[in-house]
Amino acid sequence: MEVKISKSALKNAITAVKKALPKVVIQEERGHLLFSVDGDIMTVQATNNDMKACCTVAIENVSKENFSFTGDPKILEKLLVKIDIETIRITFDAIEFVVKIYTTESEKSFSSMQSFPPDKMLTFDLSSWKESTKYPVDKEVLLFTLNYSKNFLAALKDDQKQFDFIVIDKGYVYAANGTNKMGFLVFKAYGLVESLKIRKNVLPLFTQFIENIKGASVQLFETKNNIGVVTDSGDMVFMFLKSNVGAPNIPKDHIKSEGPYTLIEKNRLLKVIDRLMASNVSKTNFGVELNLTGSGENAILQVSLLSSLKNTESFPCVRKDDGDEDVSHVIDYKIFKSIMASFDTDKEVRLHINDSGKAYKVYSSGEVSGNKYVLVGRGSYAKAKVVS
Repeated sequence: MEVKISKSALKNAITAVKKALPKVVIQEERGHLLFSVDGDIMTVQATNNDMKACCTVAIENVSKENFSFTGDPKILEKLLVKIDIETIRITFDAIEFVVKIYTTESEKSFSSMQSFPPDKMLTFDLSSWKESTKYPVDKEVLLFTLNYSKNFLAALKDDQKQFDFIVIDKGYVYAANGTNKMGFLVFKAYGLVESLKIRKNVLPLFTQFIENIKGASVQLFETKNNIGVVTDSGDMVFMFLKSNVGAPNIPKDHIKSEGPYTLIEKNRLLKVIDRLMASNVSKTNFGVELNLTGSGENAILQVSLLSSLKNTESFPCVRKDDGDEDVSHVIDYKIFKSIMASFDTDKEVRLHINDSGKAYKVYSSGEVSGNKYVLVGRGSYAKAKVVS
């Protein structure tokens, strides 16, 4: 049994698909990829039962036989780096379960690799996505969405199960670590997507898989049991089990930039707060007080550390649509910084602190691949005590 395959195509397939393998391999075969030859197509697939990935690659089926074998992706990747020829010859002995990868044009230059019986491998229905509900979306829009939203998910695995995923619903994207930190994104590109949930623990590998996809667009899809993404050509698929936790209702009123706000230089504010925190030796009660005074372009934001060390800094800002009434709020340093840092493409943001509400909001807008968006970050005000 013999095939010939492009080295670069094989390498790309292995790199993408291996992300669905278990992180901790208890049974050695569970750490192998499954290679299936059918005519002039080879399908590479991997699964840990939760996540599933596959990639199809064009080959030359020299033996004209359909067969399957397995391979350790770590061994294969190390080997492919050292092979100079672009077209690789692979043979499989179905009796001894030995795979040979020829490293040059010579019959005497090859490396051998042990295969497991293919019927012992975990497999999944490769065609389930074909009859699913699909939502075309720009790849860069999807990556932007995932990278922004992940900043608002709970840091610990067991925190806030009801907020343990990103929700995409009819043009809105929502992620939160609970009620004290929420992130929203408005993208018309998701207008047709309805209540699709991307679980937190699959997010890093899901994002990496999408980054490996060539082309400008992909398709999100939803089956009875899975959520996933597939290329327009159908040659690369990544899917994972649905969450069985109900998504909270998206509070649409948080998304609107209504009422007075302060136009502020984001990086300058973050730098000021970092300077204030430099002298704080405490690891708890990171309280910082924001005091807004003045009006219009003559407004001043004063930032003070809630500590016996009276660290204070101030800098000019612009107040919009309100008077000159003094406003003072206490924020949690860590939450505020993580929200502000999420707006990594923006220099100036709208900071809604010009009121006596229970939460502040940060707004920005922009464009990705010709698609306009609005970003919103919401954080509750802190009840911090003075650090002595």
